[in-house]
Amino acid sequence: MNRAVALAITLGVLTAGSSQADTIKVAAPLALAPLEIAVARGYFKDQGLDVEVIRGAASGQDFMASLATNQIQVINGSPNVALFNALNRGVDIRMVASAGNVGKDDTNKNFGIVVRSDLLDSGQVKTLADLKGRKVGAGPTKGAFNYIFTVEALEKGGLTEKDASLEVLGFAESVVALSNKALDAAAVVEPFIAQAKSRNIARLLISASEVHPGGVGSVLQFSPAFAAKKDDATKFMVAYLKGVRDYTDAFFANKDRDAVIKILAENTPIKDAKLWEAMSPLIVDVNGEFSVEDMMRQAEFHKKQGTLTGTIPDLNKYVDTSFIKAAVEKIGRR
Repeated sequence: MNRAVALAITLGVLTAGSSQADTIKVAAPLALAPLEIAVARGYFKDQGLDVEVIRGAASGQDFMASLATNQIQVINGSPNVALFNALNRGVDIRMVASAGNVGKDDTNKNFGIVVRSDLLDSGQVKTLADLKGRKVGAGPTKGAFNYIFTVEALEKGGLTEKDASLEVLGFAESVVALSNKALDAAAVVEPFIAQAKSRNIARLLISASEVHPGGVGSVLQFSPAFAAKKDDATKFMVAYLKGVRDYTDAFFANKDRDAVIKILAENTPIKDAKLWEAMSPLIVDVNGEFSVEDMMRQAEFHKKQGTLTGTIPDLNKYVDTSFIKAAVEKIGRR
């Protein structure tokens, strides 16, 4: 049992049979920088909310059961098979805001396929087509965007997923596997792209924005019970979007950048300020918007893979933009 699942079970034991706690529990796999900024700068407290961030999950998929039962009120996670299957069972999870979108052009390289430096330097791998027959890390789960991107990247190189040996492996573990040559290439996100490059382990071959531009990499999700508390949920969104805008201003407009990096180095697992400087920043829409059409496209992929049971859910029934609309009315549209 991995740490995230164990933590979810523990939370379930502690909260079973009780009403929603005053504290809003937020599960944030890896590091959701805008959320951390909003917490550190007191934006949630300004709204009268007490927020507890639960860190360290490999995937938002690990917390799906706890979200459905309101043991956790908010998660940041990739659209995934567990979510789609839960919707098919009638679980009324609400998808409410952007938590990470793929760039619409190749200028953003926050997520991509990296290849071992020795293979690039020797010329053994020059293009995606050269991954034929090689071991490729496809990210931490077969049921989320990381796997979709890996398969689509291979297809861009004229290959199928059967033409390479795909291994489901966490991003950190993938970098270790690249360093000991157990993998030839891997789909990884920041900070692992920057870490692999700085250690001369691997370098970026292609970014997700060159393969799946504008895709939904991660979305903020509310539990049914929390979404029903419209006032608190809207206040949460106000604070969150303030954090999103601070993050975007810092990394895309160089506004208050040093102060933001200091916050992130102090409050996330990424403690090296130089690494924050080197990383390609995450794209989160400053008004919270994301593409339902792209999530439908992802659900169709999983259906073809056979991991999505039943029909493809009508995601429009579960996307609730009322919170970002209400928050933007309060803080202004950008």
